[in-house]
Amino acid sequence: MIVQQYFFVRCNGRYEKVKYSELLFVKAMRGYMRVVTEQKTYLVLNRMELIQSYLPRKLFCRIHRSYIVSLERVRAFDNFKVWLYPPVDGKVIRPGLARLEELPLGKNYRKAIRDSVAIMPNRAGVFKSVLDEAMFLLEGEEVEE
Repeated sequence: MIVQQYFFVRCNGRYEKVKYSELLFVKAMRGYMRVVTEQKTYLVLNRMELIQSYLPRKLFCRIHRSYIVSLERVRAFDNFKVWLYPPVDGKVIRPGLARLEELPLGKNYRKAIRDSVAIMPNRAGVFKSVLDEAMFLLEGEEVEE
């Protein structure tokens, strides 16, 4: 079975192709959904649950009652926000929502994003002396804690 790498949305009486690889996120707005891609934003009259059912679970995750995000675009997240990668150098991205680099992470969706990505366990809190020794050995190099 061949899986499509795209879906179509109805816009201005036409059906336009949206590739999963170009989709940044979906934002809910009072019954309408904004499907935000690198080049265009589509306004779709539908429910978030239906749009979520059309997106592959391995590529997209609901992070808020108003947002679904492409996991490929996620740079980092904590308990409150999701940061997206900025546009690639040389790639022209239209102004507006496509330039957002920070989205809210809802309390009820924290587990969903953690379950959607591979997270390497960090035992730094358990072995403080090991961390201190590693920081000493790496002195002069940039290290994020």
